[in-house]
Amino acid sequence: MLHKPVTLLMLTGLACATATAQSTETLLLRSPSISQHQIAFNYAGDIWTTDENGQHPQRITVNPDVELEPMLSPDGKWIAFSGNYDGNVDLYVVAVNGGIPRRITHHPDADIVRGWHGNDKIVFASTRNSFSMRFQQLFEVSIDGGMPTKLKMPEAHQGNISPDGLYTAYIKNPDPTERAGTYRPFKHYRGGNMPKIWIFNNQTNTVIEIPDAGANNIRPVWLGNDVYFLSDRNGTMNIFRYSISGKTVTQISNHKDYDVKTLFSDGKTLVYEQAGRINKWDAAANKSTALTISLQADLPYKRPHYITATVNALRSVNLSPTGVRAVVQFRGDVLTIPAEKGNIRNITATPGTHERTPVWSPDGTSIAYFSDAGGEYALHIRDQKAEKPAQIIPLGEASFYNSPQWSPDNKKILFADKKLRLYYVDIESKKVTQIDEDSYDRPDQTFSANWSPDSRWITYSKRLPNSLQAVFLYNIADKKAVRLLMVVVKQQNLYSAKMANTSSSWQVPTMHRIRAGWT
Repeated sequence: MLHKPVTLLMLTGLACATATAQSTETLLLRSPSISQHQIAFNYAGDIWTTDENGQHPQRITVNPDVELEPMLSPDGKWIAFSGNYDGNVDLYVVAVNGGIPRRITHHPDADIVRGWHGNDKIVFASTRNSFSMRFQQLFEVSIDGGMPTKLKMPEAHQGNISPDGLYTAYIKNPDPTERAGTYRPFKHYRGGNMPKIWIFNNQTNTVIEIPDAGANNIRPVWLGNDVYFLSDRNGTMNIFRYSISGKTVTQISNHKDYDVKTLFSDGKTLVYEQAGRINKWDAAANKSTALTISLQADLPYKRPHYITATVNALRSVNLSPTGVRAVVQFRGDVLTIPAEKGNIRNITATPGTHERTPVWSPDGTSIAYFSDAGGEYALHIRDQKAEKPAQIIPLGEASFYNSPQWSPDNKKILFADKKLRLYYVDIESKKVTQIDEDSYDRPDQTFSANWSPDSRWITYSKRLPNSLQAVFLYNIADKKAVRLLMVVVKQQNLYSAKMANTSSSWQVPTMHRIRAGWT
């Protein structure tokens, strides 16, 4: 156990490439908008502009905090955005050619830009008037400031007013891709809070609902008399069009690799973010073009620099069997730290590679961890002094792995993946064996798996068809799992039972989540 705070000085960045030539194309360009032959977008937390072909880039903001959702006004003179300059996320406007951003709103709740109403009003979402932080409402405010006016819809997270001002296309429920709202969002969310797109008549207060197809439908915008929006109804998030006159939904884009993330319309052209690039869809030509944009940005945090970290910044802390050192995960590297005396050892030292969840072997000679050095995560095993290259064990299909655990005899490692499957791998043969699979991720799925002291058995818990959990016992020799049914003897909130034909016993605490252990 570490008895005192630990401070690390880590040199981070591309240490081996301080003068490497920059790529000809810059990716991770976000939230584009277009107007009057210019495009505004977010890169590395700042706002940039280019011409409509992605050329002649210009950096507009340099605030250390993050600027969000830059949206060009219809006349192309202003960029409205959400930013934090004074300790709170509020609305700002800045001239399209740069200058000092001017703050528009001053409320302590976050104000998120959603679009423009003409050239003199900005539409934004906020919880400022909500009785609960769980839902937002739409407001509009003059670019000269003043008191915002709430739009008529009682709840709205995103919205876009039609060019003639008669309608507002909006979503009532939170957008799961924005990671906010009443639930824990995830890709392909299919719960009761799936957002639907409604078309609100600003004069009669009536609503038309766009067919939702049992999917997430977000980011509505107007192009002519039609509403364009994003939907994951066919798996990958793509652009769809709803014809008000024909009451039909048509798919516009057909990306199969990565989701379309954002969508903006100037009434003639759509721009959107996909695969880190800005794409432009021309309505007249019915054609989408991916723009190649190169930014020569001065980003101080990309330079090699020292990082000071306290013990609270460390992850996956795991003691060595002797307790003399601990292995930790820090900023994608694996370090060992002395409890009292000695040096900190970085046993990976791989900028650009992510090493995770290190665990010490029972005999103290090796450390296992997951690494994406090969492009996808694999299990790496390295001697604790890093004197030899790591042993690499491929784990099969590409996935995200967690919870590695050595067997007491140092011959196998137990682990799980994001698809709720439990495995172990034989280190000598590198053979991966699936033990079981759980059914639901929520609430708080965990196998709580443990090895028996003789390395012949594994206990774990999983959910039953009735959603209750039970403890299972897996035999390494015959590769079979049985459910443990009998529970006897209660001592200090623990139930203990003797297993037939073994000399071991198991324990389960009486909590909402079952955990199995060995005594």
